[in-house]
This record gives sequence, structure tokens and C-alpha cells, in this order.
Amino acid sequence: MPEKAKGHFTAALGKWELVINRLPETPHATACAYHYAGLCNRCLNRLDVATKYFQVVVDRWPEYEYAWHLQYLVGRTLDYRKESGEISASEAVSMIKAAYEQLLVKYPGCPAARSARNSLVMYANARKGGDQ
Repeated sequence: MPEKAKGHFTAALGKWELVINRLPETPHATACAYHYAGLCNRCLNRLDVATKYFQVVVDRWPEYEYAWHLQYLVGRTLDYRKESGEISASEAVSMIKAAYEQLLVKYPGCPAARSARNSLVMYANARKGGDQ
């Protein structure tokens, strides 16, 4: 990522953190701030922090209009971390599966449900074959 883009994402992240840390909490505004702070961290390749921001929204504001997407991104971001070697496959797989299973329980009709189901099938098939 070009340095100029990193600078802009870092500046945007600072603004979202101001909303999180300094303004009175409201369900929509605070959830939105965590959402976009998570996306900024993801773009800056701070995947562990991004996952934490996404998880806060899912845990605290499950009715937020994009909570389903953030639940999906928890799984996807954990998968990226596994693929990059940031976390071990044995550590990641159970967390990824849990994230997708939670998505299917909480948001079964969401646009990401099909992808989550496909990922769960892939992990189940990999386990049968001995891979993870």
C-alpha cells in the first residue's frame, strides 16, 4: 500500500477512535465507528486489531445493520491471519469455524451465509482428509 494511502487510513482511524473514546455512546454511531475503525485497521494490515473491533460490534450491537458483515469479516480476517502464518492453522481453524457458525445462527439469511456454509464444508472436508 502506498505511504500516502497508509497516512489517510491512519488519519481516518484516528477520527473513528475519537468517536469511540470521546463521544457519548449511541448504538448506531458507536457501532459505526467500531465498524470503520476495524476496516481501517484491516487496510493497514493490523488484522488482529481489526478482528477485535469487528467482534465488539457483533457482541455489543448484534442488531447493527452490518453486524452480519462484521461477523463474516471476523472469520475472513482470521483466515487471512492463518494463511499469512500470523496464527497457526490449529489455533485459527476452530476460531474461524466458530465465527462462521455464529454467523449462521445469528444471521442465517444474510448475504454472507452461503460463503460461510461453503467455508464450513471446506474445513469439514479438509479435516476428513487430514488437512487443516
